Amino acid sequence: MKKNICFLFLLFIITFLYAVEPIKIGDKGKKEDIPSIWPISGKWKHISMQFGPYTDPDTQEIKIHKGIDLSTWRIGDPVYVTANGCVVTVDYNETYGNYIIVQHKENISTLYARLSEVKVKQGDIIKQGDIIGLTGNTGEGNGVCLHYEIHIGLDVVDPLPYLDATQ
Repeated sequence: MKKNICFLFLLFIITFLYAVEPIKIGDKGKKEDIPSIWPISGKWKHISMQFGPYTDPDTQEIKIHKGIDLSTWRIGDPVYVTANGCVVTVDYNETYGNYIIVQHKENISTLYARLSEVKVKQGDIIKQGDIIGLTGNTGEGNGVCLHYEIHIGLDVVDPLPYLDATQ
C-alpha cells in the first residue's frame, strides 16, 4: 500500500513537471483554431473521469488516464469538434472503440473515442462545433461516455483547461 502511494505521488509530480502549458486563445490564430468548446452539450453533461493517475478497479494497478471522459448518460448524443481542423483518422480498436483524430493548427490534435457512430470520414475539413459522431460505449470502459484527448505534438495534455467554463 505504501509503495502504491509513493508511486502515485511520483506519477502526480511527473505529470505536473512535464505538463505542457495550455495555448491561450489570442496567443496564436483564431479562437476557432484552438480546442475551446465542450465536445458534448446539454444539462446532463459531466466529467465522469478526470485526466491523470488513477487506480484500475480490476487490477489495482496505478495507470495514467490520458484524457477526460465526458458523459450525458445516454448513447447517441452529438459529439462536436472542439476546433477547426481536418479529420486525419477514423478507425476502431479494442481500447478506444470507434474513434476520430482531428488535426488542428499549432501542431494540436484531438481524439474523440468510444463513439456509437461516426459522422465524418478521413480527409473531411471541419469547423468548430460541427457534429462528428455520437456518444457511445464502444471500446474499453464502463458506461456511456466520450473519451476526449488533446495532444500538442507528442505530448498529451489535460483537456480541462481548454474547455470554456461558461458552456
